[in-house]
Amino acid sequence: MADTNKRIEKSLSFIKDNLTHVDSVIDKLIEFDVIPMKERDSIVCKPLERDQIQSVVDVVTRKKKRRGFLSALEETKNEHVADTIKSNEDNVEANDKAEKELQNIKEENKYLKTHQEKLRKQLEEKVSRMRELNKKAIESQNKCKQLEDKTEVMQKVLNEKEENVLALKDECGKLKTQIDQVEQKLKEKDEKIDALSKNLQDFFKELKNQSENTKQILSDNEQLKIEVAEMKKGIEELKKMCTSKYDEPKKMKSDTKPNISKNRPPLWRSGTSSTPRHLKK
Repeated sequence: MADTNKRIEKSLSFIKDNLTHVDSVIDKLIEFDVIPMKERDSIVCKPLERDQIQSVVDVVTRKKKRRGFLSALEETKNEHVADTIKSNEDNVEANDKAEKELQNIKEENKYLKTHQEKLRKQLEEKVSRMRELNKKAIESQNKCKQLEDKTEVMQKVLNEKEENVLALKDECGKLKTQIDQVEQKLKEKDEKIDALSKNLQDFFKELKNQSENTKQILSDNEQLKIEVAEMKKGIEELKKMCTSKYDEPKKMKSDTKPNISKNRPPLWRSGTSSTPRHLKK
């Protein structure tokens, strides 16, 4: 419902011109606790009835006691005033409703305009975006065509590569067969090498034994050399002893016999005489 003050104010001129029995209306309002008793004299003492009515309306609107005011009017034979207020209330409500509807329509219209502007901008953006997408689509089609051409070329190259791969597989098969044969030969060689290694180990063992024997022989040989050297030394000493014994009788003979020619050899050297006794030994 519309505001109480506004409804009564719309009918204020009619109330002042048509309200009767003001004292009775004031008394009823006192009964309905709309106007306090202490304010009655201040209202009634006013000389003009219109001023009294204005004071009553001021109190009613201030306290928002529209229903009590209408009841007081109806009980004091002022139904026509009450009906006018109610009629104005309906008009006020209709006007308020119309104003609200108009305001709602304006707000809705404003919202629609704003929304329309947004939609227009979005549409322009989408159109621009669509143009860009169309441009990109054309570029993509061109790229796809180029890729198809490249794919065809690559397919040909791939076919050639596959043929080469098949040829390489055949060669690999042959090489594998050769490798198997070589591995078999290597296996046989390994067996021979193992046998030779075993023989070589046996040979090294025998050689080690011979080396030890050789060392023993060399050691014995060194010992023999030492003994031979000692024997040679003894022989030299014997020779010296023999020479000294030979020179001693010769010296004694030279002292007892006359001098003999130096060019004449001794008889035992020329073979005319026998060998001296000390040399026969």
